[in-house]
Amino acid sequence: MYDRLVDVTILDSQRPYPYIFGQYILPDEDNAIAIQEAIALGEKGLSALCDAQQLTIVAQLTDQEFLDMYYSASPIVPCDSYMLPQSLGFILFYYAKNIPDAITYYRVAALAYDAPDTLVNMPAIITARYDDDRKSMMMRESRYQSAQYQLNPELNDTDLFFILSTMEHALRKAVHHAFVSLIQEVAIKNDCTTSLDCVHDNMIAVIATYATQCDSQDPVVQNICKLLSYAQEQ
Repeated sequence: MYDRLVDVTILDSQRPYPYIFGQYILPDEDNAIAIQEAIALGEKGLSALCDAQQLTIVAQLTDQEFLDMYYSASPIVPCDSYMLPQSLGFILFYYAKNIPDAITYYRVAALAYDAPDTLVNMPAIITARYDDDRKSMMMRESRYQSAQYQLNPELNDTDLFFILSTMEHALRKAVHHAFVSLIQEVAIKNDCTTSLDCVHDNMIAVIATYATQCDSQDPVVQNICKLLSYAQEQ
């Protein structure tokens, strides 16, 4: 599949879809080569579609400099669309465990014209106090949003099925990580490290607390609330 996608990009290097599609279909947790192929294809896409000089500038910014740039009257925009850098950032964080480069590409994604407002929080979330499950929850939810953005009436049945499957998988994974993080929170707060009954007895109260915070200013708390609502509906 990697070779076929590369061939397509050779024919038309300015078409973003093959690069983005590869970020969804190529990575495999049990296949290091496939992960590196996805990264290589994503970087090839950034070279073709984005401003190389501006990519370098963003990579060199401190956290505060990035925020100043984001909220300035005239921020730089290395890539017109957030979808490819966001997808590549996810792969670098979740599969390759390359945190510095993942942060860079989430910054690049946040600066794009069509970027959701929540993306500006992702670099801070990656490096913040949150445990790995909460970080993974945010990444999966962001991946769900990115896949949802690709839905359009012109998709053929195969591509539509793939995108819908990607959305469902990402959302279910996000819910999984949300619940695991809540279990860890309960276990730590109540010293439940050796008792599942302790976790069970205290879990309901924690879920009830988060379920009322869908309007929280903390994007992680807000996402937990929304994912709990989704799980309840299922």
